This record gives sequence, C-alpha cells and structure tokens, in this order.
Amino acid sequence: MKQIPRRRALAVVLTVLLAASTAAATTACDPISRTWAWKGGKTHGAVIEPTAGRASVAIYRRATDGLFLVYKAKGMRFTQDVMWSLGKPPELKKTFTYKGRSLTLSFGAGTKYLRNKAHAAIYDQSSDLRGALLDAHARRSCLALTLLSFGRPTSNWTQKQIDCRDGAMP
Repeated sequence: MKQIPRRRALAVVLTVLLAASTAAATTACDPISRTWAWKGGKTHGAVIEPTAGRASVAIYRRATDGLFLVYKAKGMRFTQDVMWSLGKPPELKKTFTYKGRSLTLSFGAGTKYLRNKAHAAIYDQSSDLRGALLDAHARRSCLALTLLSFGRPTSNWTQKQIDCRDGAMP
C-alpha cells in the first residue's frame, strides 16, 4: 500500500483540524450540519462538507457572473489574470495588539508556498477552470476550487450549489 509522506500527512491533518474547528466555531447553533460555510469577504468563502471529507473555496454568484462576463469579452487568459490580480493571494500573517503596541508575524516560506499553489490552481488548469466557469454560469451556481476531497489534498475547479451565496462585487 502506498504510504503518504510525513509532511503531506501532517498537512492533511492540520487542514482537517483547522477546517473542523473553524466550522464548529461558526456553526454553534447546528454543529451536526451536513455542510459548513463561512464568508471570506464579499466575493468568496469556504465550504466544508464533512460527510464527503471535502473542503472548497467558493467564489460567490455575483463574482462568478463577473468572471463569466470577463471570459466572454476577453478570453480565458485575461480571466485568469483578473482572478490573480483581484483575488488577494494567500498570505500567512497575524497581527497581535497589546496596550496600543502591535506586532505582526509573517511566515514567508508558508506564504510563498500558498501563493505558488494558488497561482498554479489558476494558471495551470485553464481547461478545468474554463469548464467549471461555464458549468457555474449555466447552473446559476458558484465557481469553486476543491482543495480537499475524501480526505486527500486535491486541486480541481468545479461548481457548487451547496452554500452558494450571492455575495457582492468589490
């Protein structure tokens, strides 16, 4: 049987623990929900589906509609450029404030890794992204990037109707 390398196994465990604890904290009224979602801003949020062991980042309906309009007018490469430039790349940074003094911790190696993964998800899977964008538009749903499926790390574009919100344009 193929063994998962130690670093990858640790990443999976940490992702699941972080997702489960965040989702539990945000769904105190219904902790046994089939899906958990929380907002990441006006344009996107996270969707956790515990029964499928799936975690995704969903781009809300209005932002998905905007991306579809960009795609129709300018093509896929320009749409990818818009996603990269407007969708704030991931960054591991935390600011602590105590008695008027602030300390910001930035984790450069982790941030670089996350940004490289985000860039690859947008630019290296253009046909997958295009298909998901067309599907999302046809079904009036949200464009989504699956990060964890059946407990395993993955990276594929899809559309989500589960917890698909309208959102807003920035």
